[in-house]
Amino acid sequence: MVSEIRLAKVVKQRTVVSTGAGMAMATVSYSASMELATIVLGDSAWIAILIAGIFCLMAGACFAELSGMYPTAAGIKIFIERAFNEKVAMLFATMYITVAISVVGAETFVLARVLYEGTGITAVPPWAWGVVFLIAVLLLNVRGIRIAGTFQDVLAYSMFAFLIGSSIYAMSISPAPLQTPTMPGDPADLVKAVAVGVFLYVGFEWVTPLAEEVTDQRLIARGLFLTIGVLFVTYALFNAGLTMTMAPAIQAAPGDPVYAGLIDAAIAKGALPAGIDRAALTYDQAKQAFGTSVIPHVLFYHRLFGSVGIVVIVIMSLVASVTSFNAGTLTASRYMYALARDGSLPKIFSRISINYATPYVALIALSGLCLTISLAVFVCEYFRPESYEIFIYLGAFIECMIYTVMACSVIVLRRRRPAEARPYRVPFGYVIPAVVAVFFSLLMLAIVVEHPVVAVVVLCVAMAAGYYGWRVVPRMRATARAARKAKPRRRPQRSSDAQA
Repeated sequence: MVSEIRLAKVVKQRTVVSTGAGMAMATVSYSASMELATIVLGDSAWIAILIAGIFCLMAGACFAELSGMYPTAAGIKIFIERAFNEKVAMLFATMYITVAISVVGAETFVLARVLYEGTGITAVPPWAWGVVFLIAVLLLNVRGIRIAGTFQDVLAYSMFAFLIGSSIYAMSISPAPLQTPTMPGDPADLVKAVAVGVFLYVGFEWVTPLAEEVTDQRLIARGLFLTIGVLFVTYALFNAGLTMTMAPAIQAAPGDPVYAGLIDAAIAKGALPAGIDRAALTYDQAKQAFGTSVIPHVLFYHRLFGSVGIVVIVIMSLVASVTSFNAGTLTASRYMYALARDGSLPKIFSRISINYATPYVALIALSGLCLTISLAVFVCEYFRPESYEIFIYLGAFIECMIYTVMACSVIVLRRRRPAEARPYRVPFGYVIPAVVAVFFSLLMLAIVVEHPVVAVVVLCVAMAAGYYGWRVVPRMRATARAARKAKPRRRPQRSSDAQA
């Protein structure tokens, strides 16, 4: 088990897409999808999802150009390092790791709620479900990327088919037609909805760490674009099916104990006025009530298929969570492995299993970090309900930051290294990278304004990342160099060398 063993080149196009889309298909995204629907009027959420997808496509084009130039598992760090310098690269690379961990923390909490309420097995503590699945995904990934990749393909494509099929069915039997599907309302609200819509695509670029394991480097660029398309179709249909089913249901039975609780929560949250006439709820007011649910997908499928629907969505929630966990583990572990390989993390994380050609130490370390942050979410939620959302916005903020930095890296590298080979080149010169940089910078600002605590957390993470990259890493490398020099030679010196 030594670092000289290379990763196996076995990843094909289907796994690239299932990994990128799988990372974004976390259970927590259902709540984000419903939140988006409450911001705009009627069933026009697809417009915000489309606009968000277009901006993510442009960001994906930047990743495609950079990944083609530097096809390595340490992609994000190398892109920034070549454009700027290693200190800047280490700062952002360390913060980037927090994205996967932050999303896993929120995902674990939502998954636990689904299992705890959906199965009725109250004897099992909610946090235990997350522990079990993190361990299961770890063992799966240690056995090899071919197995983990095939598993990812089966789960992800099954999830896409289920969501698309059930959403079309829900729309076809809805008692009400589409409501103002082309009129989202206030432009300011549309902008907010687009900001939330970006979260539905978060993680699509995590396929770049697989650059050393794809059978053809061109699969990375192609996969980035295909992933965005799959996610748009899936979420646009799911969102429409969700609102067309649940809004009329709440309007028809506002006194139902479940729906009444949602209306009460919406009033307490300020989303609905205190003196609202519950018997005369509008379509959009019913949406506001439904938007307070942490598990909207469970209520949706219960409405569609009764008790069978709960069983099905519990199973599919497990599939979604495992898909997201597996995609995050699959790619983030390669990223950690590559950082360790170039001396940015302790060398032990670059060890690869002889039997399975997987970075097993990085996998174990990453799973440990995910477990720690997941337990932290449960502790925070105990003292402050809905605190899990902070982890969602933290992940969204850092993703927007990375998209901005990648766009700037494309611009800088074109100026500094114009002659360097680019298998894929972002079209229209500097226009697309500039638009990406401006758009995602504004989204970062919007997140901070709406959730100031995110700025505090990001500042703390940045300080810790800066200290590690600028102080700890140089010392670690100096120690490693000194150890290599002090290590005795394996072969005795020749007499001529000794005399010299």
